[in-house]
Amino acid sequence: MSELGAWDSSEGEALAAEANELSGSSSKPRFAPRDFGLVFLGGGLGSLARWLIAVLLDHLIAAASVQLAVLFIVNLLGAGLLGVINGGKLSASEDVKSFWGAGFCGGFTTMSGLAIAIDSAVISPWLTVLMIFAGLVVYAAGLVLAQRGRES
Repeated sequence: MSELGAWDSSEGEALAAEANELSGSSSKPRFAPRDFGLVFLGGGLGSLARWLIAVLLDHLIAAASVQLAVLFIVNLLGAGLLGVINGGKLSASEDVKSFWGAGFCGGFTTMSGLAIAIDSAVISPWLTVLMIFAGLVVYAAGLVLAQRGRES
């Protein structure tokens, strides 16, 4: 560090090289303008898919709790899909991660919807914990399923 406490660019490069050695990776993380477009397109499609599921369930289930059901369903489906994406053969592609992982799954799932439901007391704390735990279990199941498919 320099005398004023600011980072020198050569010190930053040295730390990055050391981190790459420790992680076994010699390549820099990819951050390209193309990623913004992929995440944007995937997020738009994921949000559209969530809206379509909400409309479909609203017509099929004439109940006041349909929004809670949509919240639960899309978060579980999104968590499972994200597990499959992260564990599958295509997960090595940064484009796949950007479009399907950050974009589609990010737009499809709705943690902000969960936060609003918690804040407005629509959902109990126990149901919140159950939803988060179920999401983690479904993500892990998708990850294992994709890794088994990768091996065969």
